[in-house]
Amino acid sequence: MGDSCDLIGYEQQVPGRDVVQISDPKILIPGVIPIPAPPTMRPLAMLLVGLASLLVALPAIVTASPTTIHMGRHDRIVIVGGGPAGVHYATLLAKKGFTKITIMEASGEIGGKSNTITDPLGYPHEMGTCYATSLYQPVFHLLKEYDPTNRLVPFLPGVKGHTWVNRDAIPTGDYNAYVLQLAAQVVGPLPVQQLIAAVNDGFAHYIDVHTSIFGVYDYGLPPQPTNNWARVSMSGLDFLKQNNLLVLEGFFRFVFQQQGYGPLDTAPAFYMLWWVHPEMIRQRQIADSQGKPWTFILSKGYQSLWKAMVNAYPNQIKVMYNAQVFHIMREEAYVYIALFKNGEPDVIFADHIVYAVDLSRNAPIPTDMYGIEKPLFGAEFASSAFVVTLFDSDAHRNESVSQCNPKLLGQTVHNYFPRYNITQLQQGLVWRVWNNQGMYRTTWIGSSVSFESVLDVVVYNNRLIQRVHMT
Repeated sequence: MGDSCDLIGYEQQVPGRDVVQISDPKILIPGVIPIPAPPTMRPLAMLLVGLASLLVALPAIVTASPTTIHMGRHDRIVIVGGGPAGVHYATLLAKKGFTKITIMEASGEIGGKSNTITDPLGYPHEMGTCYATSLYQPVFHLLKEYDPTNRLVPFLPGVKGHTWVNRDAIPTGDYNAYVLQLAAQVVGPLPVQQLIAAVNDGFAHYIDVHTSIFGVYDYGLPPQPTNNWARVSMSGLDFLKQNNLLVLEGFFRFVFQQQGYGPLDTAPAFYMLWWVHPEMIRQRQIADSQGKPWTFILSKGYQSLWKAMVNAYPNQIKVMYNAQVFHIMREEAYVYIALFKNGEPDVIFADHIVYAVDLSRNAPIPTDMYGIEKPLFGAEFASSAFVVTLFDSDAHRNESVSQCNPKLLGQTVHNYFPRYNITQLQQGLVWRVWNNQGMYRTTWIGSSVSFESVLDVVVYNNRLIQRVHMT
């Protein structure tokens, strides 16, 4: 999964305190002494006049190719959001030699949607990010470097009782049976080996179709399908129907729909094609042919990894917990950040700000958005709710686990899978964000500008850091 939401609404109420709109260069909060701004800060009225002229001078034009991001070694870099994207990017900056990196995390711990709870017996339970496939090599490299005792544990969905999928109120005992069950509805009740062959033929056809749309590329943000939008501007299920791929419906319902990315009937086909990269198919087939697992969980949980990464750079990375940002204004010489720190108002100045938060939920973008930025970040994002519950019970093996004396141990509600709609994708917003990273002292990372998975935010950051030039 991606990142936690660390920004509160610009005019949203905070428990015990009202956030008021800033009307001059100081924070106005009832009962609190105003915090003065630097002498060079212009009043908001002057800022709005200047912004209006900028909007005339700067129409919605974006760069045709990715920009270089310039920052000084000792620049103050503030990352808003201590989820996987924010933590990983902080370590990349530290490895590059930057010395003043601050992560502002709204909660009391880092990890964001990577939230691991340990039960009384000492077993970790993932309340967010949970799986890794053979495609997660960039994440495996991080484990080897920062958290080597956090081992990969094979997840075996083919073991009866390990995975239960309900369809038409008929339970099926394991993942492989479910995939073949749906395949049989398309090709008929063939012997098992023939059903397996039909699914493998479907995989080969899917790879051909995928390549004909996007070409060959490494996993991550797909190339913009400029001349092929008509082929992907539909739901995932319609895409399978139009390309004679319904034999793979069970596979896609497991790897896409069950992971929280929305029903195939309504989810944009583009995101399904993004997530199910041809290399994912190949890695699965290789593992199956060798009798090896291709899906894993972590022995200590994902949150252990992010904590270990932050702890590796104590002199370069500082984490500010319980820091809720509610206002950001970018001046020519600095970035002005207003926040509540442990419930008390505070102000921080930065030379560069990195947004590593979910932009679809109460995340106020800077008040001084320029004409270039407004089409990119002023658009509304769709998102989903993803609820994870951990409970214990006294159920017998032949009973539902929730049937006998269930005891709630923990529950987490995630704002999940922020995404553009088909029209916004056709306008190229996700690629325009990529090309304009670093403009106006601002970088945007995390699931809102890539995809809701740890693999995606890590791959995105790995590519983005290559554009960072130390001045």
